[in-house]
Amino acid sequence: MKTKHLRLVYSSFLIILFSYTLPTSAQIDEMSITSNSESAKDSFLKGRYFYEAGNHSSAKMYFEKALTNDADLAIADIYLSVIENQDYNTVVSHIEKAVSLSNKVSLGERIFINFIESRFNKNEPLQKVHLSKLLTLFPKDKRIQYLSGEFYYDHQEYDLAITYLNNTIALDSAFAISYKLLGLCNMASDNQLSAKKSFQKYIALLPYEPDPYNSLGEFLLEQGNYEESIAGFNEAITRDQTFTKAVLGIGHNYIYQKKFEEARDFYQRSFVISETIPEKLKALYWISTSYIHEGNIDEALNANLLYRELAKTNLMWTDVIESYNREGLILTETGMAEEAISKFNNAGNIAKSANLQNSTKEYYSFIANVNKCYALTYNNMLEKADIEAQKCILMTNKRNNKNELKLLNGTLGILAYKNGDFVKAINLLKNSDMENVYNIYQMGVVYEKMGNKQRADEIYSIVKSNKRNSLQNALVRERVRD
Repeated sequence: MKTKHLRLVYSSFLIILFSYTLPTSAQIDEMSITSNSESAKDSFLKGRYFYEAGNHSSAKMYFEKALTNDADLAIADIYLSVIENQDYNTVVSHIEKAVSLSNKVSLGERIFINFIESRFNKNEPLQKVHLSKLLTLFPKDKRIQYLSGEFYYDHQEYDLAITYLNNTIALDSAFAISYKLLGLCNMASDNQLSAKKSFQKYIALLPYEPDPYNSLGEFLLEQGNYEESIAGFNEAITRDQTFTKAVLGIGHNYIYQKKFEEARDFYQRSFVISETIPEKLKALYWISTSYIHEGNIDEALNANLLYRELAKTNLMWTDVIESYNREGLILTETGMAEEAISKFNNAGNIAKSANLQNSTKEYYSFIANVNKCYALTYNNMLEKADIEAQKCILMTNKRNNKNELKLLNGTLGILAYKNGDFVKAINLLKNSDMENVYNIYQMGVVYEKMGNKQRADEIYSIVKSNKRNSLQNALVRERVRD
């Protein structure tokens, strides 16, 4: 209680300190905000400021305050839908409410709401349509330029993302969040010096907020600078003791030093201080993943079961589905294909029966089918895998989502090399999600099967040096150690 009280006092201090930067009315060339209540609009603008500073807890407080003063402030609901650490049902309720109010807002707000809705529904073609309209209407709105950068970053088109982020900075060189995303784009483009400068600029613009130090800590972790990375995460925690991302970040540092017990101490600490169920689930996910890094599959499955039970108790069905998918992936890797497929079927059945939006049902049905194809492929049940692959291809063509196609290409690449077509396998893997270290590893396997040991070793070296913690990283990292 004392920490929370201090944080609120500290946030109030920041509001006073930075109040001059908060616009009190819609600026020229920027999307307008529709509200009959000046106090509601003022609270929304303060919430947006904190959202853009990576301080989602303070942002949430002000968005909710805005809705207290104007229940029809649709833009506050749509911003609340993208706040971190919320459950699926809460996100859906905010989006649905914003959509229901879209006939009462400006044209720009209506398109913005439609964009966020289509992003939630993973409808990529519709996202592009709405984004294009926003860019046409508001070419000088820094937030629309930033939104474009975010869209292309999410789709791994980093050069385009950087172009839009540079546009954002040209419009407002003090728009701090742009430097965070620019740093991430530069990291993905292997421009580490520019990335570090971007994160340092993010800190310079927001020295009192935790997220900039957390972002630098994540960058330093990926560079293998453990001591400096932990120092960065501790700087974030100093500014907000409940900033769980930084607590988890310290845990990740210990994972890559093979100090697994120390890592779990921090993951457990994150679980204890978490203020929401989604945050607690995240901590359990990392505990489970830590056991995979350590090679303790039974404990990994036990932690994943705790995750599932907590999600079930809170009726968080997408998290229940994901827990079954994770269990299936782990079982696949241990050669238990039939048991894995049973878990993927569980995931798919829950997706069909749970109280979820149709787009979410379709997405998780697709994921279940891709995972079944993967399990069959990995365990050399190739005729059945080919049949499952055709189902997945039909689903991908129907949904027309590039990210889902990349996901499928990873599995199809493995299937191609299992069938002896190494050239096709390489082409498919090159067009898969290259941010997923598992796909990078599989490319190394294919080159090794082709007899190109030099190229295989080069790729395995990339896997060895990868310090972006994930389940996939944990599954393959030990396989490429010297």
